[in-house]
Amino acid sequence: MSLSHAAARTALVLGVCLSVALCTGCDGGRRVTGKVIAGPASIPVVVPSDDPRLTDAAGLAGVDVTISSRGQVAHRLTSEQDGTFSFNASGPVRTGQVEVEASSGTIVPVRGTLYLPLEGQRLLIIARPRSTGG
Repeated sequence: MSLSHAAARTALVLGVCLSVALCTGCDGGRRVTGKVIAGPASIPVVVPSDDPRLTDAAGLAGVDVTISSRGQVAHRLTSEQDGTFSFNASGPVRTGQVEVEASSGTIVPVRGTLYLPLEGQRLLIIARPRSTGG
């Protein structure tokens, strides 16, 4: 039994859509979310997604965050008004160690190396505020 032209075209379109959906998932696209907050030291850490600092601590807006892998910048972003940020990790950034840097005129620069959060975890960037004099 042969398929009609319309049925064959429908099957092709569905197959292409399914392939794109599967490849997008395989390609990486793992969403990493985090938050920048003020604290006593400048350090990036991976925390459980229910860490109270993610919801209770005031976020720092306008902090430039850079994610690099093997010396190559993979993502540059700026924290939102509430201190949150997110990006899609793919390639070596998705599975390997990364360098996290955060800076603004109001914080001591943050720099650290870590593995990105897995499911159920978040990236928390704790930044020590710059001294205003003294």
